[in-house]
Amino acid sequence: MSDKEYIEAIELYYNERLNSQLKDKFSRCADCKEKKQFIDKQGQLIYTCGSKSGKCGVQMTIDLPKYLYYPEMKKDATRILHNLMDLSQFKDLFSQKEIDKQSKIKQDNEKLLKKCKEPYSKRNNMKERENLIKKTHRIRIQLKKDQNILLSKIREEDDDDKKHILMKEYIQINDRLKEEYEELITSNKPLNQFLVVEEGKVTNHESTHKEIPKKEKKDKPKKEKKEKKEKPKKEKEEKK
Repeated sequence: MSDKEYIEAIELYYNERLNSQLKDKFSRCADCKEKKQFIDKQGQLIYTCGSKSGKCGVQMTIDLPKYLYYPEMKKDATRILHNLMDLSQFKDLFSQKEIDKQSKIKQDNEKLLKKCKEPYSKRNNMKERENLIKKTHRIRIQLKKDQNILLSKIREEDDDDKKHILMKEYIQINDRLKEEYEELITSNKPLNQFLVVEEGKVTNHESTHKEIPKKEKKDKPKKEKKEKKEKPKKEKEEKK
């Protein structure tokens, strides 16, 4: 599944949970008697309408990504490789099974280091970082050389006007050195030390949560018809 679909599922889970806590009308799915439940398990998020099965059961399961902390993995794998003793040199002391087992441990750790190094390097733009450091270093060396040459000229120059121009150039180079250093510091963003070893996934079970609850129609009380009161008839004949 795409990153967009996964993020949308995560947003839906937390938005639905928040809405269900804020307003009672959002606490149940359409035609479901039980209240919605949002279950946070280790490595998993479960959205259910409250029932154990059926339309009002589990709606969606989100399996969270699994990560590996690169520095710790590298340290452990390197330590194992450095501490392994070649048992094949002591065949009279160790069985072939023990020798093969150790050989497999070595191969597995070597593969792990190699497998993780490339994505870690790519994620953190290690090649670009290295090139920028080398480039900055070359520029700084050249600028320092130029400064030393200028400094010698300043010391040897007797004309004040020319000396002033040389000093100005020296200061400009110094400003350039500062700019190069600041650019290097700015580009040196913190390293992302985590690698994804298993992508997250979303399993949709039911779609009841997408249905809009029907509003119950309340019967309006019938108004009683009021009997019209007859107006008293006016006497047609006038009293003489």
